[in-house]
Amino acid sequence: MGKYKVLYTDTGMEDVEIEKRVLDRGEAVLVMATAIDQETLIREGMDCDGVMIEYANINKEILDAWGEGGKVRVVARQGIGVNNIDVEAASRNGIMVANVPDYCLDEVADHTMALTLSLAREIFSYQKRVREGNYSEVPVRTIHRLWNQKFCLYGFGNIGKFVACRAKAFGFQVYAYDPYAGDKEFETYEVERVESLMELAGMADFLSIHVPLNETTKASVNQKIFQAMKPTAFIINTSRGPVIREQDLIAALENRQIYGAGLDVLETEPPSPENPLLKMDNVIITPHASWCSWEADVELREKMAENVILTFTEGQPRGFVNRSAFK
Repeated sequence: MGKYKVLYTDTGMEDVEIEKRVLDRGEAVLVMATAIDQETLIREGMDCDGVMIEYANINKEILDAWGEGGKVRVVARQGIGVNNIDVEAASRNGIMVANVPDYCLDEVADHTMALTLSLAREIFSYQKRVREGNYSEVPVRTIHRLWNQKFCLYGFGNIGKFVACRAKAFGFQVYAYDPYAGDKEFETYEVERVESLMELAGMADFLSIHVPLNETTKASVNQKIFQAMKPTAFIINTSRGPVIREQDLIAALENRQIYGAGLDVLETEPPSPENPLLKMDNVIITPHASWCSWEADVELREKMAENVILTFTEGQPRGFVNRSAFK
């Protein structure tokens, strides 16, 4: 028997061997939840020292129950976002929340540029026309070289910085809006700071979203932002779907307020077959896959499990979301 017990609520991975291997090194035993409804998670998590999750909703009721009668010390998310964890309730109950903020940085940055290049060079429309028997090099719109076009980042965190490096390599002028990033970061990456999202949108040839989803950013890219953009501009989203108000995006595309969109995330995933975005020739959609690589998969699972073990052995996880509540 291990020294610690860890509940794994759910995972989309084919097995849990990587997680087991890391937990075993820290003398922890992994148990899988039989279901992810509230009652089951309360009951099965009560005697666990840690919990690992992917999609399960860890709400106030679950955390209050664990805090009152359980011994859970940490809830570790398999991913970057923690929107399915009530972080405030966790903090109130003395439960640490952990994520993996530094995995798949290369993958998401590469995917962002793949969407950008596909839109800029009309790859999607060319492919469609060739398959339909129209082997003409005449583009459906005027294609411009990338050199000196304005690539604008909404968010200048880890992924935003990785994207900036790639965009500069293609000759883009790179700008960013992020009130939380310091001037030194902009200087180091030779990216020009912009003081508002509205200003950023107005100058963008490509507007790329790299912010977390929270109350401030939710639906922050909306009708006003699209109205400020050039009719030749593209929007790229590899962040979170609800950062964009989707109905406003659909209207902007239909009314040619902007030219096109590359989306790895949507408000509702998977989308309804009736979603108008699926039928638009100037929209590329990928299935929330920008994180994906074999290396990122291993890195994510190892780091999630390490967050749990570090909590037991060193008193706190590496990706410590609610650190300020424990000072």
